[in-house]
Formats: sequence, C-alpha cells, structure tokens
Amino acid sequence: MWRRVAARRGEVLDLLNQLRCATAGVLARRLAISHMQAYYILSVLERQGKALRYKTGRTHVWCASPVSSPMEAYAIISPCLKYADRALARLIGGARGAVITIAPGDIIKEIERLLRIRCATPLGRPHLMAAARAWLESRLDGAIIGVRKKKTKQMQFVVDVKKARERLAATVV
Repeated sequence: MWRRVAARRGEVLDLLNQLRCATAGVLARRLAISHMQAYYILSVLERQGKALRYKTGRTHVWCASPVSSPMEAYAIISPCLKYADRALARLIGGARGAVITIAPGDIIKEIERLLRIRCATPLGRPHLMAAARAWLESRLDGAIIGVRKKKTKQMQFVVDVKKARERLAATVV
C-alpha cells in the first residue's frame, strides 16, 4: 500500500505544481482516484511541508507553494473572485444606512454584473459560494456585526458600513 501512495504522491505533487492550487476533488477527478485517496495524499504532503492547506468555507484548498494571502487562493480557484474587491466596494458604496446585509450570492451576482459573464469554478456553483463566503469572512473580519441564515440555508452577513469602508480603504492604499 505504501508503494502505491508513494507513487501517487509524486503524481499529485506534479499536478498541484501545475495548477498552483486545487481541491482534493479536482485532483481526484484529474488522476482518476477517489476523493479520500486524494485527501489522504494531500494530508501526507502537508505533513512533509510540500503542500499548504487553506480553508475556504467547508472546502479545503491545497497549494504547492505559499500564497501571499487566502484571497490569492480564492482567486486561483475561481478567476472571478479576483474582482471581488471591486464588487464589494460597489455594494458597500451603494449602502445608504449604517448597516447592510450581504450574502455570498450578492458578491457573485455583482461580479457577474461587472464582468458580464457567469462565474464558474471547476467544482461547480456550491464551491464557488463556499469560497465567496470564506472570502467575505476574511475580508470583512472586523466589520461583521452578525450572521443570519435564510430559509435556503444561505448565510447573510450583517455588516457595519463604516467599518467596512475603513477596511476597504486600508487595503487599497
């Protein structure tokens, strides 16, 4: 068994270096192995220091080399999330009150309006929403007042507009 894992470890590492960042599901599909096998091999690579794990919602993203921030890992998974800062600035800029409610779907819809395309990820829409949720949590860390859940189980973040504008302005400068 260890020989098979050792052989697969090289294949997984090569593919991970090629993709820069990926999830266990993407690697499993590309290498025609099970999700659990890919996850196990990635965990072994992480213990050896050859891969880094970033948590995006309930999804783990594995990168071959360190990224400067979790935002970069999200942008690698879905190129649409590169434009999430602009979309968030438009949502926050259009707020009239002191508090605004933002859902991960709102960010995705705003990015789609900006780019005039439908955002996608190799894993599908649920993983894109999970990545957007994790991105929002990390981006608006001090500005989130509360969290609500809709009947559709989608999370909504109650955001202090003033603090959010300060956070956005601090990273732009």
